[in-house]
Amino acid sequence: MATIQRFIVRPAASTDVSELRNIQGWSDKIQKRLYGEVNFNHLVENAVLALSALDQDGKIVGFCALLHGPTTTFDKESEYAQKALKWAKAEALSKKHDPGSTLWLRVCMSDSGCAQKVANSLLQRAFAAQPGIKSILAVGPQGFGEEMSIHAHFSEIAASEKHGLSVFECMRQKVLPTLRVRRACVEDHDDLVPVLTRAEQRGAALASLPGSVDPGQQFALARLIRAQDTTNVVLVAENAQGELVGLMALTSAINVRALQRSFELEVYDNLQDPPEEEEAVPENFDEDDKVPEEEAKVGDGGEEAEREEGAEGEEAEDRPKRKSAGTPTGTPNSSDGRAEDDEKPAGEEAVLGDDMDVEFREAPEEEEAEEEADEADDDSLPALPSVAFAVSMFCLDMAYEAQSEDFLAPAFEAFPEKDYCLLTIPHEAPEPVLLRTYTRVLSKPTSMFPEVLYLTHRAGSLPGFGVRQAQEGDLDSVRALMSTFENRKVMYERFMEQLAQDIAMVALCQGQVVGLAVVNVDVDLQELSTNFALKQCVDMAHHAEDHLAELEICILNPIFNHHRRYFLTEIMRIIGTTCLTLRVGPEQMATEVVLPDFFQVPGRRLVSADPAPYALFVLTRKLAARHKPNVNARLVVCGASETGLACLEHLLQCPYARFSAITLLAPSGVHVGGIAGLYDTSSVAKLGLDAQVQILDARMVGLDRGAHEVHLSDGSTLKYECLLLCTGLQDQTRARLGIQPHDQVPVYTYQDIRNELTEEEGAQLQGVVVYGNTLDAVSCITTLLARGVPAAAILHVKPPKQENKITKLIMQAMIDVYAKAGMDVQLPACEEGLTLTRVDFDEQGAAVVFDKGGQPVVMGCDLLVTCDTPDVDPAVFYALNDSSVVYDGRLVVDADFCTNDRDIYSAGTLAKFSRRYTNSFEMEKFNSREVGTMLAESILRRFVGSAAAKSTHDRFTAPEPKMPKGVGSFLPGKMYGMYIALPHVFTLDDEHEGRRTKREPLCRATEGHFEMHLDDYGTIVSILYVGTRRVDMARLSCIMGLNANYLDQLPAKVEGNQVRDILDFVGSPWASALFHDKFPDLRDTILADVMRREKDPKSDASGLALANLVQCAVLKFVQDNASELVAYAVPEE
Repeated sequence: MATIQRFIVRPAASTDVSELRNIQGWSDKIQKRLYGEVNFNHLVENAVLALSALDQDGKIVGFCALLHGPTTTFDKESEYAQKALKWAKAEALSKKHDPGSTLWLRVCMSDSGCAQKVANSLLQRAFAAQPGIKSILAVGPQGFGEEMSIHAHFSEIAASEKHGLSVFECMRQKVLPTLRVRRACVEDHDDLVPVLTRAEQRGAALASLPGSVDPGQQFALARLIRAQDTTNVVLVAENAQGELVGLMALTSAINVRALQRSFELEVYDNLQDPPEEEEAVPENFDEDDKVPEEEAKVGDGGEEAEREEGAEGEEAEDRPKRKSAGTPTGTPNSSDGRAEDDEKPAGEEAVLGDDMDVEFREAPEEEEAEEEADEADDDSLPALPSVAFAVSMFCLDMAYEAQSEDFLAPAFEAFPEKDYCLLTIPHEAPEPVLLRTYTRVLSKPTSMFPEVLYLTHRAGSLPGFGVRQAQEGDLDSVRALMSTFENRKVMYERFMEQLAQDIAMVALCQGQVVGLAVVNVDVDLQELSTNFALKQCVDMAHHAEDHLAELEICILNPIFNHHRRYFLTEIMRIIGTTCLTLRVGPEQMATEVVLPDFFQVPGRRLVSADPAPYALFVLTRKLAARHKPNVNARLVVCGASETGLACLEHLLQCPYARFSAITLLAPSGVHVGGIAGLYDTSSVAKLGLDAQVQILDARMVGLDRGAHEVHLSDGSTLKYECLLLCTGLQDQTRARLGIQPHDQVPVYTYQDIRNELTEEEGAQLQGVVVYGNTLDAVSCITTLLARGVPAAAILHVKPPKQENKITKLIMQAMIDVYAKAGMDVQLPACEEGLTLTRVDFDEQGAAVVFDKGGQPVVMGCDLLVTCDTPDVDPAVFYALNDSSVVYDGRLVVDADFCTNDRDIYSAGTLAKFSRRYTNSFEMEKFNSREVGTMLAESILRRFVGSAAAKSTHDRFTAPEPKMPKGVGSFLPGKMYGMYIALPHVFTLDDEHEGRRTKREPLCRATEGHFEMHLDDYGTIVSILYVGTRRVDMARLSCIMGLNANYLDQLPAKVEGNQVRDILDFVGSPWASALFHDKFPDLRDTILADVMRREKDPKSDASGLALANLVQCAVLKFVQDNASELVAYAVPEE
């Protein structure tokens, strides 16, 4: 039995570079002799693969980097070096080392105490990470082959006395020998039991024995092996020493109907053998769509590629913009010579047959109950034989996981008449290594299937997959690939434009075109850097603007989807770029197939005058080498609130995992904006929700905790592994009056008025009652006046409840502004102390009945607008209450935002922390974006691990908010009102709450009303503004929590009457750095450096030294961001 490696090998990080020089037995002299000058930082960012090896103590003991081409110790620009490299490439080709399956070693260094073992670990990981690579070559001078990390693994295959160089090879078979896979026999039982036991102990997703063999009884594995026949097969794998290390059970008894009901299988011919059809012009590309032959010719042309009949360019897990799904027929040698399938129609079988009874194969009870209801749908599909078999059990020792694919060829040989191999795993199970050659199939929105479906095609493992520039002879195949897309004409025109520029690419397998890509090399780096935090994902110091390119179109036959990253890295190699960008927005063409391989770039708060209306994704060679596992757990997010959007933003932008099954319940869609809104249409566009999240226009109305189901308002049901309740609180007057959501009655909310009322309709209204004593009520009145409703036609009715103190502050400031400016603003009449009890309807409108001191008051109106104190949606409340989820005025959660059900989370105004936390704040005091991010961190800790999420609290304390929270309102007289404060002063419990300081507020304004409150330390804790200027609240948030002296000694200047208007003062160009989104990082760095100096007695902590430290840090900050901080004169270095 092989010993598990004792070294951890992972992708190299830029932080590793400083430690490389400390590797024992390695020196600059050795490095220059063997490899010449090496820029390690550049290699880490741009090598095809850069790996670091760590020992058990976390110390770096090895490093290697692989490139697409050879390098030498000579000056690479010299003619001599170019001739040497040309010789090395020619020798490689002469030894049949194909460039598409070969990488070149740039550097390999290892600890002298364990050089061979470290090098072996690095090479094993390299071959495992690059399944298509068959050999690694190296070019070195005399003595290169004697270096300890090279000697044991590389063999000399060519030498040149003229150049003083030799070429060495390391074959995959030498480092990762192919496993010998054969049919199992009963005699293998005793050797397989330890393999199975180890897999079960690791919790491997497919390690469970089928229920049909009584797994709890002795010799269940022997019974499984003995039951083999033409339908059921068991394979075992032996290592080079003849030891059994793995097991795979297969079956062809599949209920295709059950899978067709649950998954989007049309693109795979519904796993059935389609009837033969005559070759014709690809569907949806009629004669009118064809480009005339004389217009299609570009350049000298090339070889005529074989025509692909209906090849599909869409990964099954994504949603393209297309008319109909295509079919992967016409794949290279996909089923030639296939035997006739004389099985029964698949619909008569269990999901995977009764003889091999496991969870995947048993149809869930829900599906069995729905079979009759779906019978009509089933009849719409022809009863054709299935062309698929399935993996029902799989286990392999960890030391050999990288060789999982060695099972596939024997598996297809066991079922020569089948084209597809299926596999399912539970939603919460991690993906086994075997799945890197599989494609995840998109489930249907209301699928109740309990597991995730993957498949791979027989032709997907064929050799000869490559990438080259497109040629004229490829155009028929290109049209076939585009034929099912609605915007195929635009795509084809763009392909022809870029074909003329030699930046249109095709992917081929055995000479047949199976994919295409269109690239644009004109990338506006300034626009991208202004709108997106590129430096968070990519070290731009190693990616010049002329080395960036944008992927505009990418289509790939779905059975080759597992070659996506190779396709992308080959595109970068051919066009000479180091970074690919991808935009997801309104003008996006076909790029969904590769979206999972890209990394999303966070949007920036600092935006240009013309903000980018799209989401940005990037891919570099470094990122392409990073494993980004799928999290298949079904996450259902209830509510498109700012908290819910912030949670989604953080999950989607996680670089360590991809959440592939998120559903957002957004009744009436995603609505953002408002004075205090943390999201606008541009920031939502930067999330790329439509491409990554299933958005449903429905509400949660029921919950079944035991079945993990959410019942929706449209009558459908969703399964979940994790339910996130972010519905927040809204006005519930309609529900309190017994009005159903679908009832067409003249009772509306402020959101309805803002989104639907037109000026033409407003001018016709003669009586409108606005009920409520909230800021929404004030905003609603302002909106009604702006939409043409006369002030005399509006009546503001206030219930007998205590007015919110923030509302009172803003309204009092508004009255003061009116008086100060002498404004004569017509305000609606107001009635106070009335409680709404009933609404009667007739053809003339509504009769609203109020209670005042026990006496009914009736008012007639055209419509009633309710803006009362927000509360929980009754449907949500009853769903939670009936399911025994603890609700105590709010939904009770722990420090991880988890309710008493570990699979149900909640955050935002709907939730509150348990009373056991003495430090807990009310959730209303949280900034919605901050609390949404905290919720996402909890989800990441659960599904990805602590490495992907940070926690600022322990389980005995509740999270404490730090970001300011703001509210705002539109006010009559074309004015705006807003209040923003730090969490601990946000909610006003009494008249003096939030003014817990003896300091007078700073008040200076040439128009309107402005107050800035400071605490006893001079920290800005709250701001109140009412005026005609629409102030950017996100901008004001940047100075909250700062000492007022950051604002150029503002308190002293106000006291000395040197500032007439504080808003104008802080908005001056000199202060622009304070509002830059990277300023908090600068501040943290300076504070850390100052504290370090003060603690170190050997450091100079004098005032002059600290002032110089701050000055240098600020100067560097301005220089690094000079393109955005244009108000500052940057001195020359």
